[in-house]
Amino acid sequence: MNMFADIEYDHEKIKTLIYDIIALGDGDAELRQPLFDKMKKELLILHRAEEKTLYAVLDQQKSTHDIVENLQAENETIETLLDKLTHLDDNKETWQANFEKLQSIVFRHFDKEEEKLFSKTEKILEPEQIEQIAERLHETKTSMWKTRLIMHPISLMSAFFKKVHEKP
Repeated sequence: MNMFADIEYDHEKIKTLIYDIIALGDGDAELRQPLFDKMKKELLILHRAEEKTLYAVLDQQKSTHDIVENLQAENETIETLLDKLTHLDDNKETWQANFEKLQSIVFRHFDKEEEKLFSKTEKILEPEQIEQIAERLHETKTSMWKTRLIMHPISLMSAFFKKVHEKP
């Protein structure tokens, strides 16, 4: 199991959802909501799983302690913005401005992980340790997917189907 490739794959899934939300523009909130909920769940699960596994180990290492603290602070900022967006009324400009801020922080966060944290991790941990963390990360994400995070009850397809079949 390649932990770094798995995390990068999760990053790409989340980026794709963010780009899909951006592509909708400030238009239809009914189509945006399920995409936002999916992106939110993917992001929260990834962050919480990383914090319980990878970050927990790297926080104990002198050479990665500062970057882990910074990444954890960014996770808190991201979660605050997600919560704000979840509860924000449908003021298009305010929602869009906050979403753009979220996108910027998320993308910068992903870059820090991929460009700094991964290379340092490979230098300070043995391959067996990385493999153990990868397994725990996978197990943690899997168990979190089985729990309920706040999600909008409308699925992506039902929202799309409803929008396409609306009568003008």
